[in-house]
Amino acid sequence: MEMWKKITLAVSASLVLCYLALSTVFLSGQRPQNTDEGAEPDKALLKVVIQDEDERRFISEKEVNDYLTQHQILPNQNNLSADRCHEIELRMMEHPMIREAACFPMSNGSTQIRLTQREPKMRVMGQENFFVDSERQIMPVRNTTATDVPLVTGRVSRTMAANELFDFVQWIDQHEFWSAQIAQIDVAGPNRIELIPRVGDGVILLGSLDDYQQKLKKLETLYTRCFSRIGWKNYKEIDLRYHGQIVCR
Repeated sequence: MEMWKKITLAVSASLVLCYLALSTVFLSGQRPQNTDEGAEPDKALLKVVIQDEDERRFISEKEVNDYLTQHQILPNQNNLSADRCHEIELRMMEHPMIREAACFPMSNGSTQIRLTQREPKMRVMGQENFFVDSERQIMPVRNTTATDVPLVTGRVSRTMAANELFDFVQWIDQHEFWSAQIAQIDVAGPNRIELIPRVGDGVILLGSLDDYQQKLKKLETLYTRCFSRIGWKNYKEIDLRYHGQIVCR
């Protein structure tokens, strides 16, 4: 009887040792929970919504992830918070293609960021190549930023593009008649604005931007009363630089 007790104790001890050994092996194979604030970022935790992507494609979800990764601000399990969202918003607002950014921690443990892209209103191709957006801010031209906006060429400074020239381009763009007629605006020099029509080889010499609405109103009247019948393709220049006159050459 004493021998059976010894055998039973020995078997029990062996089983306990086997259990402890297996537990150690199993636990060692598990990834420990990361409690470090500098934990590895997880792109799956960020849901990117580009709200106007059907209208323009200046930035992609991949670029957003890469941009936040580059600045070490992509969320991970330990920083899904309102404070981190605010940091993400501020960083995304520094991106040259983003106008608005709103970030929200979600109930499922992820983070959502909603982005609105900047809206170009004109493209300048001259001494520099850039867009001017709806808020008169300069934005860069990329391979992905092909868009149908008024084209301005020639000697255009950034200051001019964001001020008096912006007002003029906006007026043209909103004017049903002239937006259909003008293909290009060229700044040939100081007070030498030239308009390139969509049809024909001629050019409209506007001169300065002073009283441009009155100048173009008179030309529109001439077009509807005369050019609509005979066309203006016979003229190489239509000169609006003289007060109260339209000179056709």
